[in-house]
Amino acid sequence: QAVFGSANLQFRRTVRQHLLVLHSMWFACESCACQQRVADIVEEPSDKAPLTEVAVEEARIFDVSGGGEVSDAQKPGPPSECNIPTLQEHSKPGPITAVEAHVLQGAEFTHEAEEDEDSTLSSVACAESEAAALLQQRVMARPELLAVVEQFRGGESVRALCMRFTRARPQSLDAAFRMLSADMEYRKERGVGFARMTATEVMVGEIDGASLLQEYCKHCPNAVLGRDMEGRPVIYRRFHDGTRWSELVKLGVSVQMMARYNAWFLEGVLESVGHKGQWTIICDIGGIALRSCDSTMMNFIHQLGALDAAHYPERLGKCFIINAPSFMPWFWRAISSWMDAKTRQKVSVLGRPDEWQPVLAATLDLKILPDHLGGAAAVSGRGIGA
Repeated sequence: QAVFGSANLQFRRTVRQHLLVLHSMWFACESCACQQRVADIVEEPSDKAPLTEVAVEEARIFDVSGGGEVSDAQKPGPPSECNIPTLQEHSKPGPITAVEAHVLQGAEFTHEAEEDEDSTLSSVACAESEAAALLQQRVMARPELLAVVEQFRGGESVRALCMRFTRARPQSLDAAFRMLSADMEYRKERGVGFARMTATEVMVGEIDGASLLQEYCKHCPNAVLGRDMEGRPVIYRRFHDGTRWSELVKLGVSVQMMARYNAWFLEGVLESVGHKGQWTIICDIGGIALRSCDSTMMNFIHQLGALDAAHYPERLGKCFIINAPSFMPWFWRAISSWMDAKTRQKVSVLGRPDEWQPVLAATLDLKILPDHLGGAAAVSGRGIGA
């Protein structure tokens, strides 16, 4: 409304100028009738042209008022709830670059099948769609950034990618853009081959990677167990009575190396699902000792949380912390302060098996759990679910 002004003629001129950009945001109007009308307004009318049925419908869709040409009888109904995002506030006039033209001609909108399979887009509010449209517009206006996005998005559509970042920063488009740009810079530094490295190659230190990997997985076993009832991969992490983060550091496994390994692990999970949707995490902390909860462990948990928040926004579907010891409430108060409210709502802290079994059974088949939890899976020393 702010963009198109009050006069119908000015409205039609503005649409003509921004038609290509509107095409890039086509998905923001899926529930609007304007998809049927944009193609009809490419030709600019004369100043004295009569108001046609199309123009009346355009005025209804975009809630154009003040022109004096549309009578109450002509207006077919209330405006749609879904409004076109304001273009003049977020775009700069100028020629379309070759990269932008390539995308605007349809290269970016050939992923309908991919989007249908991506749970990120399974339930989208109109405001979310509009915000993602604006972020996608900004990405497309920067060819270098767009090229990096295309290199690292995998099977995820640009629409879904922008949706995740705007959901992570719903109050500020600028913050969402900065977050997305920083993530792409991080991935560029990692390189396209990071997820395809072996675990041994990831664990590079003063001693050989195989030994470091063995030590890490002995202290912190991990695995992908299968899928939950919604099709999300189930990530399993165990911290037990033998877990000693300080001892790992003494052996040469630094906190930074642990974080690098977990980043590699998550990238592998994303590769397995085509970079679409979310995951479920089970943290089994049965038997963990209070003496293990030292500053090294807190540093590790903090880095893990920061990594997930910065580079995997909206990837967490649910997190179950099971077999929680009696001191867990105190510990949870400390680490939950590092999380945003939305993430905290996705975490369930559960104690004994009679407490967590019915909760997990509502989300996944308990048979996929490790054998020591009553399931059929075996977690090897390399952290791979068998």
